[in-house]
Amino acid sequence: ITRVLTRLGYEVVGFSDARAALQAFRAAPDRFDAIVTDLSMPSMSGSELAAEILQLTPDKPIVLTSGYVKPEEREAALAAGVRELVLKPNTVEELGAVLHKLLSDQRAAAIAS
Repeated sequence: ITRVLTRLGYEVVGFSDARAALQAFRAAPDRFDAIVTDLSMPSMSGSELAAEILQLTPDKPIVLTSGYVKPEEREAALAAGVRELVLKPNTVEELGAVLHKLLSDQRAAAIAS
């Protein structure tokens, strides 16, 4: 995903551990325009990571990816503030489109305010 998003023109910082990602985010939240996380990650779930990030920056767009999501996991992720849920294997194409939309919406909202 990191390589593909880089090829699409995004500056990507990749982590395989959610706690390391959270630490990097806390150190420089303005460096990140959006967060993409998998539901299943070492040390904490993607939903837990999203909740932690949204406590710091409530408007940060977060996209959750997963191969399979139970209905209660979907509800928990959306309740935590996840903006979009992208199911694998369509992740690459769909993720690029979702990020483009979320970041465009965010820029439009910033210009309007």
